[in-house]
Amino acid sequence: GFSRIDRHRRVAAGEHDVHHWHVDYFGGHPETELVAVERTRGRDCECAVARTLGNGPVPGFGASDCDCETHLARFESPKTAVNRAEAVHDRD
Repeated sequence: GFSRIDRHRRVAAGEHDVHHWHVDYFGGHPETELVAVERTRGRDCECAVARTLGNGPVPGFGASDCDCETHLARFESPKTAVNRAEAVHDRD
C-alpha cells in the first residue's frame, strides 16, 4: 500500500501522468490538492476508515476489490476528514 500512496502523490504533484485508479483522475486535476495521508503500518484498515468516513457521492469509487459501497467521501474541510480517519486508526 505505501508504494501506491507514493504513486498517488506523484500523480497529484504532476510528476507522473499514468492513470490506473479512479483517484488518479482527481489527483491529476489542477484544482486538487493532496492535503494529508494517513498510513497504518502492519494493518489493513482502509475499509474500516472508509466505513467511518460515511457514504461518498460515487458508489463503487475505490472499492472495486472489497464489499464497501465506496471509499470516497466529501467533507466541509480537510480537518474534518483527517479527524475521522485518525479516530479509526486510534480505535482499531
